[in-house]
Amino acid sequence: MKLKLILMTLLLVAVVVVRAQSKILKTGDKCPDLVFIDRDYNLVSLEEFRGQYVYINVWAESESRCMAEIPYLKKLRETFKGKDVVFLSICNDKRADAHELWTNVITQNKLEEPQWMISAADGFIDLLKVTSIPRYILLGPDMTIIDDNMTGPSDKATEKRLHEILVRPMVKVSEINFLDLSLKEALDKAAAENKLVFLDAYTDWCGPCKLMNQTVLREEKVCDYVNKNFVSIKMNAEKGEGPEAVRKYMISAYPTYMLIEPDGSLRHKFTGGTKTGEEFVGKLSEGMLDDVAVGLLESKYKAGNCSKDLVLKYINALMNVGNFIKANEVASTWFGSLPDNEKTGKDYWFIYESPALTFDGSDNFKYILDHKKQFYKNVGNESVDKKIIDVFGKSLENIYIGRKRRMPR
Repeated sequence: MKLKLILMTLLLVAVVVVRAQSKILKTGDKCPDLVFIDRDYNLVSLEEFRGQYVYINVWAESESRCMAEIPYLKKLRETFKGKDVVFLSICNDKRADAHELWTNVITQNKLEEPQWMISAADGFIDLLKVTSIPRYILLGPDMTIIDDNMTGPSDKATEKRLHEILVRPMVKVSEINFLDLSLKEALDKAAAENKLVFLDAYTDWCGPCKLMNQTVLREEKVCDYVNKNFVSIKMNAEKGEGPEAVRKYMISAYPTYMLIEPDGSLRHKFTGGTKTGEEFVGKLSEGMLDDVAVGLLESKYKAGNCSKDLVLKYINALMNVGNFIKANEVASTWFGSLPDNEKTGKDYWFIYESPALTFDGSDNFKYILDHKKQFYKNVGNESVDKKIIDVFGKSLENIYIGRKRRMPR
C-alpha cells in the first residue's frame, strides 16, 4: 500500500507540472508526454507508442455507452491486427473503488489492448477538454493529434478512416543515396562533382530521426532532389567523427540537416523534422539561395559584414530555421547601435512581429510600448495595435490556464 501511495504521489506531482504548462489541445497540436498508471500501478507514458498511430478510447466501466462499444472495439482491433496502430483504452473513473471495478471488467471481458487509468492524471482531461465519455482521440506517429474527437468503434466511418490512413497506397517510396564515406571523403567527392554535401546528423535514441527516415526521407520528391544536388552522408552524432562535427557545426538538437561547402564551411542548417516532403525540399532549396542560407550569412556576419541588408537577412534566416535565441542575440546587438527613428521603421517590424522574439516582458515589447507613437507613424496603427493585443491576449490566456500566477490584489 505504501508503494502505491508513493506512486500516486509521484503521479500527482507530474500532473501539477503538466497543468502548469497546459493549454487546451486540439487537432493539429502535439500531444505532450503524459503519465498514467496501468492495472499494476506502474507508471506508463504515451511516449511508449511514438512511431505508431494511437486510437485512444476514454471510457469508464460505470458508463453503459462505454461498455456497449467494447465488442466493436475488439472487432476494430482484430481488423487492423498487424498494422501500425495501437488501440489504447484509458479509464476515467475517480470513485474510491474504481481500480478494483476497472480491473474486474478488464478480466471479465478479456480486454487485450493496453489498459490505463487516468486517476490523478486528470491533466489529460483538462488538456483535451473531455467533458463526456466515451471520447475517442487519434494520434499520429509523432504524437500529433490527428483528430481530437474521433468517431467511435461502432461507427462505420471509423474503420473507413483508419483503413485510409493505414492501408491506402503510400507515397512512392524511394531512397536517398547515403554514401558510406567520412566527412572528408564526402567533401572531396563534392568538390570533384561541384556539389554540396548533405549531412543528416542523428542519434540512436532520437524518435523524430527515425520517423523522418521512415516517412519524409523516403518520399520520391525528396530523394530525387537530394540525389540530384548533393553528396549525401549520415552521421551518428555520438559515435566516430560525430562528436567533432557536433562541436564544429554547433549541433544541439536532432535531427539536424546541413548543407556543407566542399571546403568544409557550413552553408545552411536546420533542425527538426517536417510534416511533408514538399516542406523538406523547400528548406533545402532555401539553403541554395545566397540571401537565405543561414550558414553562409553567418560566416559573412562573423567576418565583419554588418551592413543593414546583411544583418536583416541573417536575422530573418535564423528565424526561418527556428534559431530564435541567436536571432534575438544578433538583433539586440544590432539594435544597440541604431537611433530610435530606425528601430521603429518598417524594415525591422518583422522582428517585433515574431512571437518568439517579442512577448510580454521582453525588451522588444517594452520598446513597442515606450515608442508606440513612432511605431504608429512608421508601421501603421493597425499592425501595432494587433501586436499589442496579441501579446496581452496571450498573457491573459496564460493567467487563465495557470501558467502564471495572478498578480496580488
